[in-house]
Amino acid sequence: MKSQLGISVTLNLVEGEHAGIRIAEVTGWAGYALAGPRSSLNDLLTLKDLDRTGVYILAGLDNESGRLRVYIGESNSVVKRVKYHHTEGKKKFWTQTYCFANKDKSFNKALALYVESELVARVKQAGRVVIANTTSPDKPDLAMDAVFQAEHFLEKIAVVLPALGLDILSEKPWSVSPEPPGDGSDGLVVPDASDENPDPDPSDATEPNGSVWLFMGARARILGRKTTVLAGSPAVKWMGKGAKGYRDIHEQLASKGILRWYSNSEKGEFTRDYTFASSSAAAAIVSGRSASGPASWVNELTGKTLKESVSNKTTDSLEPIFTMQLPKIGIQAAAHLNKDLKGLTILQGSIVRGSWVGKNKSGPKGEMLEKLVSGKSIRLTENGLAVFQRDVSFSSPSAAARIVAGTVLNGKKAWRHQESGESLGDWLQHHPTES
Repeated sequence: MKSQLGISVTLNLVEGEHAGIRIAEVTGWAGYALAGPRSSLNDLLTLKDLDRTGVYILAGLDNESGRLRVYIGESNSVVKRVKYHHTEGKKKFWTQTYCFANKDKSFNKALALYVESELVARVKQAGRVVIANTTSPDKPDLAMDAVFQAEHFLEKIAVVLPALGLDILSEKPWSVSPEPPGDGSDGLVVPDASDENPDPDPSDATEPNGSVWLFMGARARILGRKTTVLAGSPAVKWMGKGAKGYRDIHEQLASKGILRWYSNSEKGEFTRDYTFASSSAAAAIVSGRSASGPASWVNELTGKTLKESVSNKTTDSLEPIFTMQLPKIGIQAAAHLNKDLKGLTILQGSIVRGSWVGKNKSGPKGEMLEKLVSGKSIRLTENGLAVFQRDVSFSSPSAAARIVAGTVLNGKKAWRHQESGESLGDWLQHHPTES
């Protein structure tokens, strides 16, 4: 491959595909870059010597905005630090890993701090992604020759990142309503339903493009699952019970000034347009309590709800999305409730355990997994996991959970609402009729 500047980049697809582990090297750079899915982390960290000073990037989807989210760090031992993040388990968004190190040991801590600081600043300036770093690292005061060395390292990172599928430095803004990353162009392999099974634009049913949707006086534009509440729309302070995830989003928007409250009032307004990952998230923030987006938003022109405006064929897959994640193992699955609110459909792209580890391995539960493999509904990987090749419906949440984890689980407790974090059982208690 060649960059626009004519710099030669050697890209090695270790597993023979862009979604797997990749190694990139640049002519004239005494360094290397490795990238791959978190599910293959152990293999990734042993391909090259990463027990040395370097820089790393952890990337995945930001549930609130639907955009790419990255965390940038540095360490005297990249392998130990990345393993710490994996074991710690706090960065649940993380699905792809990018590591950068030098072939010799001339790259020291001060240089790594400089590169980390500059990377954070440049990514923020580009404005393509959400930054997970809570603070901006200070840039160390280096001698001029050290600055040149650090800038050279940065230049090579900027060259290899797009080759690895992570374009976060070029200052090209996203479109007004960006689709979430995950189609392979950004290097992400995530079981996100908005990628694998995009919702229909409500305008595809009967409404013209640009329709405005109304709820409690708020105005919004809806494209697929993305719902943009328009500036000036009214909102109510949080008064609901449960739905901690929505409550947290509500508080964050208020702290950022996106929601502004009137003096001595429980009401306020949006100070600017804001895009949510789903119509239910938008409805919850507007109303200050958990709400069904498809049932709440009404088209300004037709008077029909969002649910009524979408064809029957797709209504049952519109919302909500539930997930199961076991990051230490690499399991990341997404599913939606079937129309009867009893069964669950695991979505294409979900990463699950590739073998039955529970009791009675030769029983019906183990046989179900074997049937999915033989029917090519799921594909086994070399690291003991499996990837769903198509959407598969199960008779109950527990049946779906067993396939994901490879053991017996209570599905209503194991599956969690993608945005609010509620268990499926809790969600069903206050959404008995939402499909």
